[in-house]
Amino acid sequence: MHRLVRKPIQVIVFPALLVWSASVTALPEVPDEKGMSGFISFGGGILNLESNTISGNRITDLDNDPLNSGGLASVPSSRTAPIPIVVHEFTWNFGGRNELFVGESIEDAVTLDSGTQLGWRKSTENLGTFQVGLLVNRLVPTEVYEDAFLTGSKRSKTNDTRYGLRFQWDKIFDTAFEWQLTARTVDIENDTNGQSLVIGDANNPISLPTGVNLITANQLALLQRDAEEISTRLSYLIKAGKNHSIRPLIGYKSHDADGDAESFNSIRAQVTYAYQTRQVLFVTNILWADHQFDARNPIYNERRDSKNMAIESSLLVPLDIGNGNWGWFANVLWGREDSDITFYDQEAFRVVTGLQYRFVLE
Repeated sequence: MHRLVRKPIQVIVFPALLVWSASVTALPEVPDEKGMSGFISFGGGILNLESNTISGNRITDLDNDPLNSGGLASVPSSRTAPIPIVVHEFTWNFGGRNELFVGESIEDAVTLDSGTQLGWRKSTENLGTFQVGLLVNRLVPTEVYEDAFLTGSKRSKTNDTRYGLRFQWDKIFDTAFEWQLTARTVDIENDTNGQSLVIGDANNPISLPTGVNLITANQLALLQRDAEEISTRLSYLIKAGKNHSIRPLIGYKSHDADGDAESFNSIRAQVTYAYQTRQVLFVTNILWADHQFDARNPIYNERRDSKNMAIESSLLVPLDIGNGNWGWFANVLWGREDSDITFYDQEAFRVVTGLQYRFVLE
């Protein structure tokens, strides 16, 4: 038998700007009934991106024209591309308020592509709901430039893959607190970042703009992007009336890259507002984050410290068609990263829409 499950929609976000989407409740309650349930969302939209480091993926091509040497000191060009949306989660409940799940890790927002999470989830009477998951990369990983600083010719692309573990505890000791801890490895498959600006390299530009420097082979190591990352967050759900809720959130991340100029610590603050009835679910996230890098970037002789801002809104409306398990969703996102190094500035605007189908098999 199929029936509509009225849970909050999970929203895809643009991850390069560290946008995090908190649902109305951080983790769903696990029922005691055995069976399979889940959802799948599909649709599409448009993404406009300004970035000197991200090239898209095998489906969404955000590649730009070759840089000239002046581009090393300027903001990135703007690119627009259509984007497909496919998000899913499937759960298998085996009784005792325990379930296994596999699906998109929507909050895993650090690349253009979100990851997949496989794990176990359990609800208790007084302790709350627990979730342990393995984070794996999707079949279509994000692509970045092997050497983002190469000028005069097309920059080659390489995969940015991420995998790790996540622990999440919601309704801690039957309160409104939620805590999450994630440990992850970042692997840039063919990382030659900065190689074209090493002194003596044949690809060096003839002239460099003011404030941009050639580097030594030893300094090149400062730009290596493989990393070990640990992040944590704490949030609290505030009920503001029958249909309204507010979730303030604070988070911290340690990104320990092989290159000190790519290593950073960050803090973020986020507020999520949600309005939910049987006819509509509306969610808005407002984010601010601050990144402090460990060492100066040798090309610019400056740290790439940055401030990140984003606003994201989503709407889900159940549709009275078929068996009643369908819904229509729309999502709008604007995000910006302002770096002390102009080359690393980023901005994105995205609009997507589509359909969602939810089911329960008993």
